[in-house]
Amino acid sequence: MKQFSAFWESISEDDFVKIANDVNKQVDKMREETEDPKNILGNQIAIMNTLFTYEILSRYHSWLSEQLGIPLED
Repeated sequence: MKQFSAFWESISEDDFVKIANDVNKQVDKMREETEDPKNILGNQIAIMNTLFTYEILSRYHSWLSEQLGIPLED
């Protein structure tokens, strides 16, 4: 099996920009919905970390499945 670094290197700068843009849309929504301004920074960090991590793990899962020749279920 290939190293994790092979997966990481397969993510282009354009991919990172797309992920960041999608995450930023969710952060904007969170800012609008957060009532207490003291919570904005913490909520923003939590949303950014969670969504970025989710996207990377999702892509890794797909990549790994492809490497192993295992089709993904819907």
